[in-house]
Amino acid sequence: MKRHGLSGKIGLYMAGVSIVGGLLSTIGAYYAYASVVTFYPSWAPTEDPWVWTSVDFAILGGILFAGLVVSSSVSALLARRLLAPLSALADTARQITRGDLSARASTSRIVVAETDQLIDDFNAMAARIEASAKELTLWNASIAHELRTPVTILIGQLSAASDGLLKLEPPLLASLLETAEGLARLIEDLRVVSLADSRQLVLRQEDCDLADVLERLRPLVEPALIQAGFTARWRLQSAEVRCDPARLRQAALALIDNAKKHATPGPLDIITERVGSSVILQVKDIGPGLTPDLASKIFDPFYRAGPGREGSGLGLAVVRTIAEAHGGGASCRIAPDGGAEFSITLHAKSH
Repeated sequence: MKRHGLSGKIGLYMAGVSIVGGLLSTIGAYYAYASVVTFYPSWAPTEDPWVWTSVDFAILGGILFAGLVVSSSVSALLARRLLAPLSALADTARQITRGDLSARASTSRIVVAETDQLIDDFNAMAARIEASAKELTLWNASIAHELRTPVTILIGQLSAASDGLLKLEPPLLASLLETAEGLARLIEDLRVVSLADSRQLVLRQEDCDLADVLERLRPLVEPALIQAGFTARWRLQSAEVRCDPARLRQAALALIDNAKKHATPGPLDIITERVGSSVILQVKDIGPGLTPDLASKIFDPFYRAGPGREGSGLGLAVVRTIAEAHGGGASCRIAPDGGAEFSITLHAKSH
């Protein structure tokens, strides 16, 4: 169906009204006067053309009435065509206001480009509101689930200690501290992802060498990696970037922690290198690898590869969030040797 613009529609119908009115007046006047002169000569106008008779007024009134009927009909038709989609939008808006987020406006059979586009945009907005509401519900449930476990552990152990069933000895205190630190990391991860979603994540950027940024992590992560059976192989090539060093260390730490939790113990490559106009930060393990389906979802918040998998499901979401906040991206792929390669890509600093 051919689309016409709203202004074009109005102009087309108004032109039609004018043409029909003019033709009706001309033809009507001709036939009216011809009939009067032929069949009722006595009614004919006087010899003075400037003197109006009752016949003149009757003919003029009839023509004006006919033109009014035609123009009113065309105007009513145009109004229905223009107001139908607007009425549909108003009805749908009321349904959404009452809580029916699945309501959508329907496009009328009469297509007008602007109103049709307005309905499409309105429906897209309504779909986004519905998706946001569902996502918010999922987020609230997921957050409650993730916070419940460490909080329950802390309450249980502290209650037992207060009742004298447990002694606050160094091993117990260490366990409580580890649980509290995990809870603090979870809260920080939630804060980062939430700030990024609302576009309020603030970066304190400066010019720095990505190799130096990663080098500061080595003494912090190597003891835990060795204890878990990993051998870290640091291949840090100097690469200048403009970034928030603390946030990039947070992202790199999340990648290393993800490998420590899920990868097969063995060599773990931690790499920085410049490739063209990009700088790559990569963490590469030796297995068990990823399926293509898993690789496409693994950066989604609260996503886990399967039931019972360790972690909150937020670590890699934080990695992607931080990478995108720097104008880059995060990705993963299956390595040729069967392992997994997680990468953060940033823009290299131009000289």
